[in-house]
Amino acid sequence: MDIKNMDVRLICAGFALLGIFVLPNLASAGLAMFWDDFEQDKLGGQPSQWKYAAGNQKGEIIKDPKDGSNQVFSMPDRFPRGSFGFYVIGDKTWTDYVVEWDWMPAAGYHGINFRYNDKDNYYLADKRDVTGEIKFYKRQAGWQNFATGSFKWNEGDWYRARLILKGSKFTVKIKEKGDKTSFKQIDPEKSGVEGEDKNFKSGGFCSGKGLIDNVVVGKTINDLDLTVDGMGKLATIWGRIKTR
Repeated sequence: MDIKNMDVRLICAGFALLGIFVLPNLASAGLAMFWDDFEQDKLGGQPSQWKYAAGNQKGEIIKDPKDGSNQVFSMPDRFPRGSFGFYVIGDKTWTDYVVEWDWMPAAGYHGINFRYNDKDNYYLADKRDVTGEIKFYKRQAGWQNFATGSFKWNEGDWYRARLILKGSKFTVKIKEKGDKTSFKQIDPEKSGVEGEDKNFKSGGFCSGKGLIDNVVVGKTINDLDLTVDGMGKLATIWGRIKTR
């Protein structure tokens, strides 16, 4: 018996079996539309995967204030009035989608913009300063508030957020980063906001003042199941597999 040839055949058979069980999972992970952990970007520079769409001030890549080995995106403040900067992922082909991200809100107002069309037409999920509230606004010929929810936060802490867009219905759910509770168990009435508006049918995602990290986007919640655990840099692992 040729032991060497048998070893080769056994190894090949092992890889074949591995492919049967692993490749479907990798395919599922590949459903993510977008991911970014900002590790490939230069400190003090701009986020390479985001488009600077409009504005008069810019954000930058900085070290995580809680972990100097980690890089995050510090977004520009939209106040004082007249100051703003929009960094966008996606475009008008994005209709229904789900976004998850790590979020360290800053003092003042901090908005997460979605279905962004231009600087004067988009939706906003806005964390209010001291009220413990988060509100949905429509930006079109001024501001229109159409839903209010609860978000009690501490300055300097990281949170994990999920935004779900499905037709005219929008949901934001928020938990502390590191909380292993499934988002399915998070009640948006206790930590988040739900609302409905039929105006903007599509558009990208962008953000305002504060820090974000580990951003991942999928067409459905299922697309994110293997892509993100909300605990660290798993988005990086699956994202790199996806692109190979």
